[in-house]
Amino acid sequence: RRVLFRSAAAEAIARIDPEQAEKMTAILVTIYKKNLSRGGLYKKNLSRGGLEVVNGLRRLGPAAKSAVPELAEIIKKTQGKFTFHIEPILALMAIDAEVARPHVEWLRKNLADEKSVFRWDIARDLARNGAAAKPFIPELIQALDSKDQSIQQMAARSLGNFGKAASA
Repeated sequence: RRVLFRSAAAEAIARIDPEQAEKMTAILVTIYKKNLSRGGLYKKNLSRGGLEVVNGLRRLGPAAKSAVPELAEIIKKTQGKFTFHIEPILALMAIDAEVARPHVEWLRKNLADEKSVFRWDIARDLARNGAAAKPFIPELIQALDSKDQSIQQMAARSLGNFGKAASA
């Protein structure tokens, strides 16, 4: 709970006073590293506190530019493994789309691949992340035709977050 509270406070300060964004980004990265050193990266997924810190960085967007190396390291440690989560890639997309490009392409490829072992996790995480998943609308529409009903459900749930914007 302390991680969640500190993360929310740092994010709020950066939003209230944009001049503090760099300092608050450093605080969020420190919180994440402390969470990680206490077992915040479980065998199968990032802890709730770790995810909240990463999502806080995403919400700060380009103001969190100094967190790019840390996010890149998180992605490097988890992408392509069963500890994988989409949130660090979504955060990187919001902060620096160019740096995120190869990771975004990896997501697109695996979401479109019926045989990918990551497909369900990607669809689930896109459904959980609302507007941040908007760049993946074409792949989510394609996933509605999946042979796997759970993929169809996750894609529908994610697209439901966009309403009419998903058809545009």
